[in-house]
Amino acid sequence: MPQIQSSKRERQPIPAGEHTLTLVEVKPFESDNPYFKDDEPESGANQKRKTRLIWQFSSDTEDGEGMRYEHAIWTGLFYGNPRANLTTFLDQILPDADEQVKSNINTDFLLGSRYKAKIRLVKNQKGDLVPKAVDLEPLNDTKPTEHFDPDDQVPNDYPATSADRMPV
Repeated sequence: MPQIQSSKRERQPIPAGEHTLTLVEVKPFESDNPYFKDDEPESGANQKRKTRLIWQFSSDTEDGEGMRYEHAIWTGLFYGNPRANLTTFLDQILPDADEQVKSNINTDFLLGSRYKAKIRLVKNQKGDLVPKAVDLEPLNDTKPTEHFDPDDQVPNDYPATSADRMPV
């Protein structure tokens, strides 16, 4: 069984401003559903566990130690509802794709794609200021490929496997 190790490097939050971000990984994350109702039976609308997607990006901008900033965007799993984070996110990164493509997207195809991003500091539910990509625009200088290798594109301080990485 692999042993999970934390990164020895304290990551700095990505600063507000314009950035060029490269999508390096998309991974599911499962957690307890805080909205689960114990007094109702478990069903599609009332599940104990909740799965979300973490879209991990690497910035072309480096911190004071010469390491690239990272940024993660969390979304749900379903495209279509205008209030859903995944719908808003895919509409930004795939503006020319139709709804059929977006609702059946293979995220591996998007790895390596690059985006012009505007990062702003916004308050989270706890009241802390956190960086958030408020605008993403695809760049035409690179096309996503099915053969993207994140080890060729990301800094050497990234943990070796996705299981070792902690979401930002």
